[in-house]
Amino acid sequence: LFTQAEWLFDSETDRYAQFGKALHFFVSHVEWLDETLDPESLYRQTLKNLQVEPEIARKAFLQLEQALRYPAVRETLTKPANDRVYEVWRERPFEVILGTDWVSGCFDRAVLEYKSGQTLPAAAEVIDFKTSVIHNQKDLQRARKTYAPQLDTYRRALSRIAGLPEENISTRLVFTASGDVVKVDF
Repeated sequence: LFTQAEWLFDSETDRYAQFGKALHFFVSHVEWLDETLDPESLYRQTLKNLQVEPEIARKAFLQLEQALRYPAVRETLTKPANDRVYEVWRERPFEVILGTDWVSGCFDRAVLEYKSGQTLPAAAEVIDFKTSVIHNQKDLQRARKTYAPQLDTYRRALSRIAGLPEENISTRLVFTASGDVVKVDF
């Protein structure tokens, strides 16, 4: 993947990168949504550790706060009501060899599901947060197609790391600006 140098040093590009970093930072502090989550407290507690401009951090936080009002986003971040045990990885970096490629990445959120008494997961889900603006179904389909290779790589990496068959791992994209949540099938 090649990027033009002028894009790398563009101040607007830097602002978008800071915005994404801030939003991911805030969402990484949410294991599960519940009635005790106080978004403003989350903001105050985490802001001091965030290395971005305060104005950008506030805008990213407000986008997350708005995203948490969308039912699909809330459902994605709510612990399922069943007797299974869940392990949630948030902003978890990984390095793994897939075929002949060394792959480095970071799971925004991976939820591993264990059956009662089991030590290996029975299923998992990779959830990737995107700040892309979605205006309509065409944008949503384009974004799904654009990010599918990334999610497939993450699914394969999680399979290798967790010892779980790929077919037992689902993937979803969460678009924080629009509240759209889409499953990406392989």
